[in-house]
Amino acid sequence: MKPGSIVICVAADFTAEVAHLVPNLPKQGVKYVVRDIVPDPLGFNPPGITLEGIINPMGWTPCIHGFVLVEFTFMASRFRLINEEKPDWEDAFNIEKPLPSIQN
Repeated sequence: MKPGSIVICVAADFTAEVAHLVPNLPKQGVKYVVRDIVPDPLGFNPPGITLEGIINPMGWTPCIHGFVLVEFTFMASRFRLINEEKPDWEDAFNIEKPLPSIQN
């Protein structure tokens, strides 16, 4: 998943507390475009994502130097890629392509 990836929301079961803090939530079964990947400021949790067309307020989040102001994000696990492309490294292992011959 990267910015520009098209995803579909597969888990829109947000708690009332989250709905209070984050007014603009994705809807189950709706397609979105990933706007950004946001690392966890403390580094304990996986990165969150922001979505095109959904802008949420900023909130204070703990970080190693105190607190930082960031836009609320969504767990990437709530979404599935629907336009997943093959990673570049797989091209090196593509058995359909002939291996270059080595001449002595």
